[in-house]
Amino acid sequence: MDKSTKQLMDALRRQNNRPIIILSLVVAIALIVTVLVIVIINAASKRSPSDDIDDAANLIIGSKSDAQVIENHTSIEDVIGISDLQTLNYDYQAICRVYDEEDHVTPVYYIAYEATVALGIKTSDIEIDYGEPDDKEITIYLPRVVILNTVVNAGTLEYLFIDKSYNNQKTSVEAQARCEEDVIRRVREDEKMFQFAKDNTEAEIRAMTEPLIKQLYPEYKLKITWRE
Repeated sequence: MDKSTKQLMDALRRQNNRPIIILSLVVAIALIVTVLVIVIINAASKRSPSDDIDDAANLIIGSKSDAQVIENHTSIEDVIGISDLQTLNYDYQAICRVYDEEDHVTPVYYIAYEATVALGIKTSDIEIDYGEPDDKEITIYLPRVVILNTVVNAGTLEYLFIDKSYNNQKTSVEAQARCEEDVIRRVREDEKMFQFAKDNTEAEIRAMTEPLIKQLYPEYKLKITWRE
């Protein structure tokens, strides 16, 4: 057999063996895939929900957003940490009397007006005493109720002039300021309004803090005291 014939026979022999080789490779790959699937299924059956949560956390921590879980503790101070606590809003209707600038006795004109008054406390003045461990009592000291805001509605002003000479531009400019002074004076003299505000304040502070105390300090009792 010459050289060229031998090369042709070898080529034919390799071509005849190719399907066998391909089939063997397919069978081997199928066996490997089957084994991997079995391993994955067995591993998944041994996992718990907490494993999934841990994996999710691991994906978040260290990502581009640098997300982290920080334990958050809420305190009583945080709950009542607003600047003002308005506990009574009252719509006021009154008449401001303006007297003669010389004798301060004779009324020269009247101004009817409407105003809104807000009473409450400055929460920055609240003090909290956790007491001794054996006392099992948390005391909240509240500051006195004050006037937090007064707003006179300029659109409601109506005048009645006794002395017509006061019916001028100066009166119009000064009217709202006079009414604001008048409503503050009236509210300061109104003990009922302050008592209502005081009762509302104590109720709101108790509603805001008592559930938290029961959660954080279940053995403690809450006591609310006023500082006058």
